[in-house]
Amino acid sequence: MLEHLTKLLLCMLGNVATAVQTMLLKFHISGIIFFGSSGSLDKDILMPGDVAVPKAVAFTGVWEWKKFRSENKGKLVFGDFNYPENGENLLGTAEHQKIDLFSTSEESKEVFWLPISSSWYEAATEELKDLEL
Repeated sequence: MLEHLTKLLLCMLGNVATAVQTMLLKFHISGIIFFGSSGSLDKDILMPGDVAVPKAVAFTGVWEWKKFRSENKGKLVFGDFNYPENGENLLGTAEHQKIDLFSTSEESKEVFWLPISSSWYEAATEELKDLEL
C-alpha cells in the first residue's frame, strides 16, 4: 500500500478537520499520518523521539445528549456519578455516536474502533528516522 508513496505533505494548522479536507480535495491521498503527543509514566517504555502507533483509535469525540428524563436514555447516565449518592441529575444522559468507516474495498460500516495497519508504523518510522529533536 505504501510502496507507491512518493510525496509527504506536512501540515501544521490548528484546525485538523479543515486541513485534512483541503488535502483530500487537492491531492491524491492514500493515507494520513498524524503526529501528536503521547506519553508514559515508565521511562523505559516511551521516550521523547519514539514513534508510537496504536493498534486502534477510538472515535470518542461525538456524543448525542439526551433530554432530562427522556424515555430514550443514553448509556452514559450522569446521575450514576452523583456524590455522595447516585440519583437523578439534570444533565440527563448521553449516547456515543458511532462513525461510518468508508473503504474502497468494502461497504461502509458503523465503527467505534478504527484499526491501524502496521504499514503506517513503518511509514512513520521511515519518515522520522533522521529527525533531530
